[in-house]
Amino acid sequence: METNTWKIEKDLCRCCHTEGSFKNLAEPCIEMGEEEIYCDMLRDSLDIDLTPVPGNLCAPTYTICETCIHRLRDAALFKKQVLCCEKKFREMYSKNVIIDDYKLSTLETKKKAKVAQKRQKTTKTKKEQKKVKTKKEKAADEEGQEGDDADGDEEKSKKKGHTKYYTKHEESYICNICQKGFASQPSMSQHYRFVHLKRRPKLRKCPHCDQKYPGHLRAYHLEDSHGIPAPQCGICDKKFRYPSALERHQKKAHMGERTASCNICNKAFFDTLSLKIHKATHEEKRYECDICSKRFRWENNLKDHERIHRGDRRFSCPVCEVSFVQRSTMKQHVGRRHPGTVV
Repeated sequence: METNTWKIEKDLCRCCHTEGSFKNLAEPCIEMGEEEIYCDMLRDSLDIDLTPVPGNLCAPTYTICETCIHRLRDAALFKKQVLCCEKKFREMYSKNVIIDDYKLSTLETKKKAKVAQKRQKTTKTKKEQKKVKTKKEKAADEEGQEGDDADGDEEKSKKKGHTKYYTKHEESYICNICQKGFASQPSMSQHYRFVHLKRRPKLRKCPHCDQKYPGHLRAYHLEDSHGIPAPQCGICDKKFRYPSALERHQKKAHMGERTASCNICNKAFFDTLSLKIHKATHEEKRYECDICSKRFRWENNLKDHERIHRGDRRFSCPVCEVSFVQRSTMKQHVGRRHPGTVV
């Protein structure tokens, strides 16, 4: 009579039957500052109760591999997200603050009509009062080009290649003014218009009223003024302006989704943009400080660093007037110490 034998040489994952050096299902593990017990997670999330067998096979056959841990963690986070979202939905529903477009009051509909009518009347006046842009401004608006027209194929190719304000380096676009890198040409053009041409729109108009606000306060305005709940993460309670931003946050922060990896150090990243930014860390640091010999990849970073040695603190907090060397450091300070302040 033939008997089939199952020879186990290493730890056996009870979820997929791969062999290797794995983690015990019952032993607590600390991941991202939280304790995880995988047999409990299986029971709570999937209603599966895996019990150990007695004897010598107890330890090596009561383990789980890293791949299954990631899938189990996703399932646990998803269940937590669904329960939190359902609880929030029921709370909002019981308070009768969920708005249906078909149940808008007649008063609100009339108000929208009046706003639209007023907008039509003022559109023509605004167009007449609008200043005519210079040739340089128009060129910068469309493609970021500057300079007068010039004859010759060489000059035309330069304009078509946008060599006036950025340089293409492999798969990145480097700003010739501040040396910052971008993954795409549209991002580069937007940076040029917003940062160097100072054309960033400061205030956004509410779709439900005439009030204007900074873009990052959109979710709070809709929630406080119109009772429209902001898209909110059911795991960390963070709020977002749009549902797409919430979905991206959950995939990146809680689901651990990684779609691209570095071919030099094999580090994985959420998307190709994060990967391209990371790849800059492998490039040679060509710029050196004459005082402390510290090296930098970008000339702009070196210039910012040199201001430290000169004591040049040109950026001041608009609230408490504390001075900083870099604008980014000042903005971080304002965000932490004076939330809600626009800089």
